[in-house]
Amino acid sequence: MRYSKQRAAILDFVQESCSHPTASEVYEGVRTSLPQISLGTVYRNLIQLCEAGMISAVDVGSGPTRFDRRIDEHQHYRCTRCGRLFDVEIPSGSLFAAEVEPSLPGTLEAYSVSFFGICEACRARKDDVGFAQE
Repeated sequence: MRYSKQRAAILDFVQESCSHPTASEVYEGVRTSLPQISLGTVYRNLIQLCEAGMISAVDVGSGPTRFDRRIDEHQHYRCTRCGRLFDVEIPSGSLFAAEVEPSLPGTLEAYSVSFFGICEACRARKDDVGFAQE
């Protein structure tokens, strides 16, 4: 992959982010240093960076794809209240895969699991209308 100033700025933004940004968030963040960059350029470069294995795309089921600086095996937890995405570690060799594998119609090569719930920050907010603390 050839070097480009735009691609380097996009990669830097994703790698410095802990929030699993969307393409639009990457675009807004990179525009501060490269005001002429287009949203299309951001999309194309995010796809190329994913294909090159430098970042990963996270499909959270609903909403836009998010991009992750981490390319290692890990799972995600999404807050159903605020939409934030958190990394989750499932220990290597955990019983999770071992328990599921016998019911699969083939061999297990990899898996992706998403967890959903209400994050601690949202649970701590008592001023939200219609939100009852458990």
